[in-house]
Amino acid sequence: MTATSGDPENHQKNPAAPDTPPAEFPIYDETIPVQYRCPYCLYCWSGAAQ
Repeated sequence: MTATSGDPENHQKNPAAPDTPPAEFPIYDETIPVQYRCPYCLYCWSGAAQ
């Protein structure tokens, strides 16, 4: 049995519609808070600094 062939532990939270995208996606603009900003290219991100 593969991970996608009926194993209930490997199903997504909504097994009735696993491939259906959400009706709307959240909209973000330049005002969201970020943790880091590259001084060279000005790319902003949150999470682990690399």
